[in-house]
Parts: sequence; structure tokens; C-alpha cells
Amino acid sequence: MRGPQASHSERPECGPYGALRRAALAWMLAVWALTGCYHYVPVAEPVPRGALVRAHLSSPLDVELRQVTARDVTLLDGELIRWDDVDGMAVSARWLLQSTGYEMGGEGWTVEIPADVLSAVEQRRLSLPRTLALVAGGVLGTYLAFDAIGIGGFGDGGGNSGGQTR
Repeated sequence: MRGPQASHSERPECGPYGALRRAALAWMLAVWALTGCYHYVPVAEPVPRGALVRAHLSSPLDVELRQVTARDVTLLDGELIRWDDVDGMAVSARWLLQSTGYEMGGEGWTVEIPADVLSAVEQRRLSLPRTLALVAGGVLGTYLAFDAIGIGGFGDGGGNSGGQTR
């Protein structure tokens, strides 16, 4: 027969560490769920206004931002303002890539891209498999870390205190 069992208040999962573990897990899950893993998917037709897009240019374009001109821009990332086959695209730029490989912050400035230089457009989308893998790995890693340092363990609640058993 085993020794006396720990009372409900002595079990680690019911004490202050159990509450800490639950709060930490809830916070981490919320952060992971909100950030997610994204990827860009090619689109052939206009997407809704406000969508995050990446525009690939067939020929380099000079883009004026505030008092600076970004020369030979070949890729532009930003929030879609307007897109049609005749006028091209207007984007609130997040960043631009020059043909030299130099990246510039777009600072939200509106950039007009003529239709004749648009070679491809991609839309940013949530990758559900990557996000689920990240969350599962994070939960498992958190569980293993808490278990290794002894916070909120899932043992038998104390069990035998090392004395003789009858």
C-alpha cells in the first residue's frame, strides 16, 4: 500500500505554479495565434482593397518617397489601394527592393505602378499548416520546459514520502 496521498492544495497543478503555468500557456497561445505564419500566393485578378500584396516589376521603376527617390525598384511590398488592368496599381508601400539588392522602407507612401510594368502580383495569406506546426511545437516545447524545471508537474500528487510502506 502506498503512503498518504497529498491533499488537493498540496498538488503542484493546483497551487500557485499551476495557475502560473496556465496563464503562461494561454498568453503564448494567444501570441502564436495572432502572429501566424504567412506566405505569398500569386494572383491573376484584382484582390480586395487593403490586402497586403507584393508587386514584381518587369522593368525597373524610379519611385519618389518624400524627398528621396528610390532608383530601379524591381519589387514592392505594401497595402493595396487600387488595382485595374488599365491604370495599374496604387500601393501604400511598406518596403521596396532596388535592382542593386538594397531595401528601402516605404513608410506608407502611395506608389503608383503602371500596368505595363507589372509582371506578377502576389497576395499575403495565412499558411495554416505552418501556423499549426508552430503552435504545436511551441506548446510541446513549453510543456517540456515547464516539466523540466518542475513548474506544474503532472506527477502522482506527492505519493510516497520515502518512508517504509506497509
